[in-house]
Amino acid sequence: MSLKRTRVGDFVIDDTLTLNQISALVLKGEIEDYIVSIDEMFSDYRKLTVDAVYNRLLYNGNKLPLEAIVSDGGEFLDMEKFRIYDAEGSFVGIYKYIGGQFVLEKCFMIIQIPERWCRPGWNTYMGLKISSLKAQVQ
Repeated sequence: MSLKRTRVGDFVIDDTLTLNQISALVLKGEIEDYIVSIDEMFSDYRKLTVDAVYNRLLYNGNKLPLEAIVSDGGEFLDMEKFRIYDAEGSFVGIYKYIGGQFVLEKCFMIIQIPERWCRPGWNTYMGLKISSLKAQVQ
């Protein structure tokens, strides 16, 4: 007897795609319709935005004081998790409210690196070779 995981959060096994289906979608230029953004995966957590003055603390993964938040959804419960966005509206990560401050739980920030630091054909986001998928599928 074996166990089969049929659901993880909002993701259900019936909505999955095979590698062949993914390849076909890439070739047709329709794969973007099936990609879920990272912050959508945490839609159960309330969304908070940080004041621009605190962006530097946010980017460095520092604890954030209560006054760093410009958009609040009411009271904050101890140990409650939040989706945190910088002042420009970019998703940065998951923070947990602990004892009157916000503490980094997980960082998902994507940093664009200078193209001169990347190998030819590599994407400038985190140095990932995203273009190789298209080449392999064709």
